Amino acid sequence: MIRFVLAEEDAEDMEEVAEALTDFEGMNGTTYACEILVSQETISVPPLPGRLVYLRRECP
Repeated sequence: MIRFVLAEEDAEDMEEVAEALTDFEGMNGTTYACEILVSQETISVPPLPGRLVYLRRECP
């Protein structure tokens, strides 16, 4: 399972998510389930089960 947390749903971000998922699948030779969460809530670390690859910058 690969999870992405976005502050807002944006077409450009969704394209980047699709590209990242394709890259992960290509590197590992397997397919992954993908979950996209859209939330502006503060993210606690670790935010979700699994390996953290990228965490959006939190505004002060």
